Amino acid sequence: MNDEFEDRLARISTTIEQIRALEGKDRRELLDSLFRNVHSLKAAAHANGLTDLAARAHEFEDLLQGVRTGRASLDELPNFNCPPNIETVIPAEIRDSLKDEERHRLAECVAENANIYLVETNFDVSNFDRQFQQLREELNRTGEVIATAPKSEKGKINFRILYATKSDLYRIVDQAVRSGRAVAEATGKDVAFSMRIDGSLDKSVCDALADPLMHLVRNAVDHGIETKGHVAIEATDTRMTVSDDGRGIDPSIREKIFEPGFSTAPEITSFSGRGVGLDVVKSAIEKLGGAIIVSTGPGTGTKFEIRLPNPS
Repeated sequence: MNDEFEDRLARISTTIEQIRALEGKDRRELLDSLFRNVHSLKAAAHANGLTDLAARAHEFEDLLQGVRTGRASLDELPNFNCPPNIETVIPAEIRDSLKDEERHRLAECVAENANIYLVETNFDVSNFDRQFQQLREELNRTGEVIATAPKSEKGKINFRILYATKSDLYRIVDQAVRSGRAVAEATGKDVAFSMRIDGSLDKSVCDALADPLMHLVRNAVDHGIETKGHVAIEATDTRMTVSDDGRGIDPSIREKIFEPGFSTAPEITSFSGRGVGLDVVKSAIEKLGGAIIVSTGPGTGTKFEIRLPNPS
């Protein structure tokens, strides 16, 4: 099982046991925390293609909402059971195509406790060389390109890049992009993603920022982009931004977007309607001593900027 999901599931299980032993305000606050954790687990599962786990998390959210609103009792809340065989693997066609030296380098990276990713992207054939070189330079800033697998199709070169890095900052940005792609695919939107990483952060800070960043990207796709657009993520050791070129935020609701429970979604889906995402963002950033700033306007897109304290 992927370590990230083992940690998430362990926290959820522990929280459920703690809730059973509490009452009153303490129970309500911990129940809210559990609800946010399950919501974030669902988003991460979608990002990694773990559809069974995402569906299970969505069902569990319904149960938790019933407990929160008094429609169900705590006795009806079961333990959170996860589907078996949760793991992220390198596709067989990529693994089997590796050269001996690439296979050896992959084994070395695994032994060095590097994170292994399959970066998927596409380039216009007419401008392939420049775009590929630029991406390779970006990746090599924080890690190492092990192998590439290009495929030409319909005027574009689709690329899958096997990539190793110890950068926790890359890890959380990559997770956010994968989550955004999952939302785009599920909602039928044509969304291009770009990311730029310059710097590093402690693992503990990255862990605290992982869910907020993921929710910002998901919201950009689901609520910002209408049918086609671009989402850009930039990250340094003091600042992160998530920008989209979508519809922008209506001034009448701009001050409400971080309120717990606020949502513009007309109905609850597997991606929207819980009113949890931006509440997670604001509370997590404040705990880190940071701030979040929103720049937006109708038809001009939206930029969320996370400002972090200077590293000591």
